[in-house]
Amino acid sequence: MLCKSSRVGLLRVLLLSVLLASCGGASTPTQDAGVPSLGEYQSAFAAFVECAGNAGGAVEAIDTDAQTGIILYRAQPPEVGGDAVLEECYDTNFRTVEMAYSEAVLSSDGSLLDMDREFLADSILPCLEANGIEREMPQTYGSDYREVSETFVDLDARGLCPTH
Repeated sequence: MLCKSSRVGLLRVLLLSVLLASCGGASTPTQDAGVPSLGEYQSAFAAFVECAGNAGGAVEAIDTDAQTGIILYRAQPPEVGGDAVLEECYDTNFRTVEMAYSEAVLSSDGSLLDMDREFLADSILPCLEANGIEREMPQTYGSDYREVSETFVDLDARGLCPTH
């Protein structure tokens, strides 16, 4: 599963969205048993940011989807402990809440969130193009979206993308 990848680096939420797209859900979360509220989601993210910072890493919010509150972020592991330490912070503070909240808010038709559409246009597709890979804009969280997202994360981790 992509969320269990040892590469915690850039844009986990893009890959998380791919994993959860088939689960469907309302465009705003309900207070069903086990579904975290937006406040709980934001608090868990803040705890993840604090944990990563205390360990010498960094988690930066890049954007927040206005409709759902889903946070697009990038994570930089600490020099000491690397991905394992960042993964521990993620697992302890945010993984369960992020997955439950995201599953509850993703569009049932799989349409891309506006922030994902913008990030594709502004960062992902230009990175792929700069590396000789021509792709059209995916419209849903399906295999095309997964492929461009995974390719982007790999290229960016190797420093092959223009600054975004």
